[in-house]
Amino acid sequence: MLSDVRKEDENLRLESEFFKKNCLAMNEKLLKFKTESLDFYSLKITDGTHYTPQYQEAGIPFLSALNVKENYLNVNAGYKFISQKEHLELTKRCKPQPNDVLLRKVGVGARWACLVPENIFEFSIFVSVALIKLNKKINPYYVTTFINSDLGQAQLLRFNKGISQPDLHLEEIKKLKIPFLSEDFQGRIESLVKLSHSKVGDSQKLYSQAEFFLLKILNLASITPNTEKVNIKSFQNSFGATGRLDAEYYQKKYEVYESRIKENKKGFTTIKHEYDLIATVSKRHKPYYNYIEIGDVNVSDGSAKFNRVETSDLPANAKHEVKRGDLLISTVRPNRGAVTIINFDADDLIVSGAFTVLREKEDSIFSNETLKVLLRTKIYSDWLLKFNIGTQYPVIKDEDILNLPIPKIEQSIQKDAASLVQESFSLKAESERLLDVAKKAVEMAIEHNEETAIKFLTMETK
Repeated sequence: MLSDVRKEDENLRLESEFFKKNCLAMNEKLLKFKTESLDFYSLKITDGTHYTPQYQEAGIPFLSALNVKENYLNVNAGYKFISQKEHLELTKRCKPQPNDVLLRKVGVGARWACLVPENIFEFSIFVSVALIKLNKKINPYYVTTFINSDLGQAQLLRFNKGISQPDLHLEEIKKLKIPFLSEDFQGRIESLVKLSHSKVGDSQKLYSQAEFFLLKILNLASITPNTEKVNIKSFQNSFGATGRLDAEYYQKKYEVYESRIKENKKGFTTIKHEYDLIATVSKRHKPYYNYIEIGDVNVSDGSAKFNRVETSDLPANAKHEVKRGDLLISTVRPNRGAVTIINFDADDLIVSGAFTVLREKEDSIFSNETLKVLLRTKIYSDWLLKFNIGTQYPVIKDEDILNLPIPKIEQSIQKDAASLVQESFSLKAESERLLDVAKKAVEMAIEHNEETAIKFLTMETK
């Protein structure tokens, strides 16, 4: 009825997606509670700069929607820099501070929210991120968890506007209905989210320990890149040997990296001697595949996820079928560290052709964890830039990865490093589980009651 349409939105939204049955069912659930708009609980709702600032090599970090993850701010996802002067100008309108809510408002997919953590460096944000300053009437940890829940996401995705680049307008974000649950329950959610964050911190420390442990054993921890700007080569030792004429390829730092690896006391090998390249192109004859693309690899810790996609919707570059134990190395901007191990069981896994896919040989002296840690170190991630081809979309070739020398390492040392990496991943997985428990508890409290949700929390956190 037209009268119902007007009740749902004063802007008279008429598209069918706005009135999907799951959206209407969500509204019915929320009507059982006392709800208030996000605007009611906020001192200010704004977003980042609406123009592209002047980026520079160093300065104040400038974060985007890529940094906003599900209940945590991922500063390891990379960011650009702006000047102190421009930052101060931007903060007159939008100044992120601890316990402010950041919300991803642009792009296809989830509208994740997280809090600005304590003791973080100063930063500015782009227009793709909304900034919400809450008043003291509600717990910010509960707010972010509710936004990330099915009930919060359904509301926000419903209010998306646009097709190729869906966007949430600030006016729509302000309308988000938030049920008020008891302060005790909100406090329990806060404790659980904080516990999750502490486990992430412990996970990152363990991974750093594994990396430092390997580099120290290999006498690579203190290596300093050579920054000389001139490197004279004869034709025979340059283009005649490599076919490359670009100056970047012959930077002396790359020679330093290679010589230090080859000077290893135990000797060295190459990746192609320890791993097989999986280059067979899938026939894609199944109705669905679990697809992994470059963006599904978390560059901060090397973990990965997949999305179930109909074969007809797979991009043309979805090529190689993989399985548990395979190692994926991004050939696009390899310095970002998008290197991961398939450490989960899932049928019909297919990955982007922008990955080099390696499978450990039966007689390999290398473990996957060891190679992954090595390739994600600053030495190897920087070294891989040597092989870049192209300017607008620089990539490296499979053979460049296969020919890389890697130091031979005692099995006992590899086991110790692998143990640290595996423990790190266990903590990361537990952190993700706790955030999922927090979301489910919020959904249970709204769909059933707080008592049921608290029993669930108690059972899942024993």
